[in-house]
Amino acid sequence: MTKTRRGLLIILSSPSGAGKSTLSRMLLDWDPSLRFSVSATTRDPRSGEVDGREYYFKTYNEFEKLIVSDGMLEHAKVFDNYYGSPKEPINYPFITIRSREIDPISNVVRLGS
Repeated sequence: MTKTRRGLLIILSSPSGAGKSTLSRMLLDWDPSLRFSVSATTRDPRSGEVDGREYYFKTYNEFEKLIVSDGMLEHAKVFDNYYGSPKEPINYPFITIRSREIDPISNVVRLGS
């Protein structure tokens, strides 16, 4: 039986300022077929951030609806805000960046073998 690779998931996880964005840009330069998965958050956008580029900025109500409807691959509440990965983009190769002081892997839902 020949196994076909469905994709490659790369998760970059470290505290803020450790170089995740730099490494993700290097990976995208190295392999342009990779895609960056934009995370969702309920925090307010910082100066210069654009919805859909750095994050999908959601209200608490919108984010909680995604959770209840099983629309999140993983999520966590950190410092009174939600952060997480919407499930929809996982059909494509992507890079996920996490900037949390928690173990995001413990929240990942297994999607099959």
